[in-house]
Amino acid sequence: MDYITHKIPLLINGIFFVIFKMVGEYMKYNRILLKLSGEALKNDKDGIIDFEYVLKLCSEIKKIRDLGIEIAIVVGGGNIWRGRNNTYINSDVSDKIGILSTTINSFIIDEAFKKLKTNSIVLNSLEIERIISKVSEEELKTLIKNNILIFGGGTGEVGFSTDTAAAIYAKEMDADVIIKLTNVDGVYDKDPKISEDAKLYKNISYQEVLDKNIKVMDKTSIEISMKNQIPIIVTNIKTLNKLDEFLCGKLEGSLISL
Repeated sequence: MDYITHKIPLLINGIFFVIFKMVGEYMKYNRILLKLSGEALKNDKDGIIDFEYVLKLCSEIKKIRDLGIEIAIVVGGGNIWRGRNNTYINSDVSDKIGILSTTINSFIIDEAFKKLKTNSIVLNSLEIERIISKVSEEELKTLIKNNILIFGGGTGEVGFSTDTAAAIYAKEMDADVIIKLTNVDGVYDKDPKISEDAKLYKNISYQEVLDKNIKVMDKTSIEISMKNQIPIIVTNIKTLNKLDEFLCGKLEGSLISL
């Protein structure tokens, strides 16, 4: 009886190992970068953060992490600061405020994961003594194996968006895909909130996005993704609960690729 009791935990561990191995082989993407806007953290409410909603978002992301998928997040700062809407402050200073805003959001998301008892770590493009440390590309690839990585600070340079930061980090961590979570259903030929006849692209090339000047992500981020052949899925943030289906190749939204 003691022999059987001793063997049961080993058997259970073996079953879980097989399940996770099968899931890993089945998934089309095993290391992903999520691009999350700062505005999404508000959930269309007044104020800066709807923390209950942030917990809900992080809970959905945790489900994917629990399948063994490696995840990094790049978050924007538009819920705190929208520099392009402010005409009173120098654009370089405005960008610096935006960099700090994304850093604040990264800590909020990290705290949500901590409440969900999920390993996560905040990283930043800038080193802030006693608050955040920078890490190398090799350290990123080690840290992501046991943690959800949350990148704040954008690129750390004025004049660049968090879309560009997402493309750069995706390259550095060898991500299989960038998934941009937005408030529309994918890539359109024009703004669907303004034009009722806007056409949704299910598949579109990087070059077509550039040639048609489609404002889904900034030009630099598209160029970096194209150069490194990192596909981009653009989808509505409301479909986050279907993320496991995306990772198996069942697209809901738009795919930008070669």
